[in-house]
Amino acid sequence: MSCKLIKDNSKKFFSSDFSFISAALLCLMQLLFSHVQAGDFQLLLSLSKECFNSRERQTCLNAIEGIEEFQLMSASQENYSCQTRLLGLESKLIMVILNKHKNRSHLTTLKEVHNFCE
Repeated sequence: MSCKLIKDNSKKFFSSDFSFISAALLCLMQLLFSHVQAGDFQLLLSLSKECFNSRERQTCLNAIEGIEEFQLMSASQENYSCQTRLLGLESKLIMVILNKHKNRSHLTTLKEVHNFCE
């Protein structure tokens, strides 16, 4: 004996309607954050330069934290050239914190980040 008083809509929820709405929301979020990202990215490059010049630990940590977010975003967008450069920049900032960064190779890294990530 089977009683069907409640219709099972669970499969429909995960169907194309849900997929379409999810994709639309992702596109909208990308559009909203693209303008903020450009300004934030320039701010992070400036913060990185300040770290190399001042060698202040907190400035470097702030730069690393922000760059990590952009690095993860680059990976999710499959922009591996940018991601690689950002990882390199992070490592150079860590070397500054450890007082192990002695040369000016960061200038090349900053230029490459600018070229591959903008």
